[in-house]
Amino acid sequence: MASSGDDSSESDYIGAVQFILFIILLLAAVVGNGLLFFLFVRNKTLRTMHNALIADLSTVDFLNSVINIPLSICCVVLDNPSFRGKTFAWTVSFLHIFFALLSLSAITLQMIDRYLAISWPVFYKANKSMTKIMAVMFVKWLAILVIALSIYVPLYDTDIGHAPVLDYREIYARKSGQKIPKYIVPILVLTILLFGGLSLRNLKKHLGDVPQNAHNSPSMRMRKKSVHTILILLSISLLSYLPAVIKGVLSLGLENQAKQWLAFVIIFMLSITSMVNPYIALIRVKRYADKLKVLTNSLKAICCNANQVDVENITGTAPQNVEEIELNSTLLENHELSAIRCNDSPVISRPLSCPDIATTKRT
Repeated sequence: MASSGDDSSESDYIGAVQFILFIILLLAAVVGNGLLFFLFVRNKTLRTMHNALIADLSTVDFLNSVINIPLSICCVVLDNPSFRGKTFAWTVSFLHIFFALLSLSAITLQMIDRYLAISWPVFYKANKSMTKIMAVMFVKWLAILVIALSIYVPLYDTDIGHAPVLDYREIYARKSGQKIPKYIVPILVLTILLFGGLSLRNLKKHLGDVPQNAHNSPSMRMRKKSVHTILILLSISLLSYLPAVIKGVLSLGLENQAKQWLAFVIIFMLSITSMVNPYIALIRVKRYADKLKVLTNSLKAICCNANQVDVENITGTAPQNVEEIELNSTLLENHELSAIRCNDSPVISRPLSCPDIATTKRT
């Protein structure tokens, strides 16, 4: 009896730890993806084809977080009898595969977009439009839905009673022949690597046709950085699949507790990309990083303005509204950029190109 009580308390402790980790993952993913999508919707200057594809990936990650993480908590952590059976297991398995393929296909579209922008710039500029990219994204969602349904609809007849989701997923993997990890995922990964390699090769080829000082031009740096960013996203996605691949290759005869931990690690790693992807985009994509900086400065100004309300009322000056605060933040950012350009310019031309910057900062 004492041993049974110890096992129960240990199981409760493990469940609590896994629950907390899932909640942290969920909150971080919702905040990151929500912030990125908010910046995209709020700023018209971000509404380009490439930024729309980034927002599409953010949408996939957001939906994956708010749908799959709670379902994972139900089937892995809680393991309540209500969260078992044929229908629940099929729904959970289908949604995991559906959003995993959507995420990988979104990264594939980003790399193809960068390849066209680098290798065929005239064609890309002449044919780019938000309507076309929205149509492409819709076709992508529809194609992934058809692929996932074509594999999982025949599996719905699988019925082993009121068994846990993990047992159903093992049977699904055997019956489907693991078509998704064997064929679909490698095709998407190879497509990303192919277009990424072609993009970097064409960048080097173009650099040989331009003057030497253009090697470090902002446009060249941004294009190269965007390709590297997509490759980073791909690397994180591949790492997230590693525990699932190891489990598929090695037939591990694990006991219940070890099996529960392995299931937790697999699902947690598959969901961690939804948390990491938006923060990588916010840090490495210049336009998003600039808009995030403006938003941060606006929030800081609002906080400072709220703390100075009493002082402003005493002096008789009205507090600034949000539009004025954003305008001041933008002007401050422009002054900082001007100062950077001034520091990069020759010493003789500084008084002519950047007059009175120090005076402007003091005022």
